[in-house]
Amino acid sequence: ICQSAFFKLADIIPVDDAVKYLKDSIVKAYGKKGEKIVNMNYQAVDAGINSLVKVNVPASWANATEDEAATTCEEPAFIKDILRPMSGQKGNDLPVSTFLGYEDGTFPCGTAAYEKRGIAVNVPEWITENCIQCNRCSFICPHAC
Repeated sequence: ICQSAFFKLADIIPVDDAVKYLKDSIVKAYGKKGEKIVNMNYQAVDAGINSLVKVNVPASWANATEDEAATTCEEPAFIKDILRPMSGQKGNDLPVSTFLGYEDGTFPCGTAAYEKRGIAVNVPEWITENCIQCNRCSFICPHAC
């Protein structure tokens, strides 16, 4: 879906050529899985092209700032003083003294609960009937599904 949408938007090669190449690669990759699987993938390619929606983003968003902290609950000192600045790409601004007590490089247990809390708006759903056991989901997923 994303590849066909990309080729429509990027205008690198003619869209019709891109669709042909994508569908040829689908036959090569999934042809042995059956016509149903091939057709489902064809539909995905077509959906990527036909389902594009332009989203108008206000120019003011280019200079948007975060007005308030993302969390309001009480956090452990390690989270507030070390993890939050590191997650905000401000780890280089931390003084060495901040890391006293953590000289061995270990993190306290339970810090994962505070990481990456701005999770995806949409989370993929595994649909048993559509699964062809290609194992690509576990390759792509950072948590190995």
